[in-house]
Amino acid sequence: MTQVKKNYASIQEIQEGNIVPYDKQLDIKGIASMAKSSMAESTRDALKEILLEDILRATKIDQFKIIKHIAVLEKKITDSIYNGSKEFYKPLTIKSQNTYENPMRIQGIKASVVWNSIKPDDDGLPKINLEERNAIDVAKINCNKVSVEKLKDKFPEVYEKAVKLMAEPEFKGNITSIAIPLDVQVPEWVTEIIDYKSIINDNISGFVFPSVGIKMTDKKAVNYTNIVQL
Repeated sequence: MTQVKKNYASIQEIQEGNIVPYDKQLDIKGIASMAKSSMAESTRDALKEILLEDILRATKIDQFKIIKHIAVLEKKITDSIYNGSKEFYKPLTIKSQNTYENPMRIQGIKASVVWNSIKPDDDGLPKINLEERNAIDVAKINCNKVSVEKLKDKFPEVYEKAVKLMAEPEFKGNITSIAIPLDVQVPEWVTEIIDYKSIINDNISGFVFPSVGIKMTDKKAVNYTNIVQL
């Protein structure tokens, strides 16, 4: 299914002389979009279904059908994020920042600094103690000198803090991720700057589009809306 060695998918009907149950026949080796443990289980299940029914078991591969099912999955991810769910965020466990030689090069630490730095002081939500081990959810966000304006009127305190943080040399005018404590609901100001496309790409990147003749306009983006050639 791919040009990378030991990356393939097959239907395994018999194993060591025994018939494999119909719902257990999909055998996947190495394909990133269905192997990442950090990926939402619902994403893996949806992509496996497309791989199995629309490609491996299909008598004729219908590219438009595959694109349609990917579009449905994207809509599900978008709606979930918009409604405040963290299902499609990236779960991480970080150690104390003192254990890292350069803490700000660690995604979880940097994303936690963002949370601690720009959340409102009086919102009642906890900061992340960077001196301890933490389990967090990390969301991709799009916060730069243009997009930050979305926060200015509705969340002025967050806006001012974000502008100040972007001026720090570690961020170079662009904040790309934020950590959220596990037991904390996603604040509304976070959803204002969520990077939907990046989260979708993280969830479905590595799927076998090229193997069925589907090409993208942008190799860095795999959203179905970037598909132009069949």
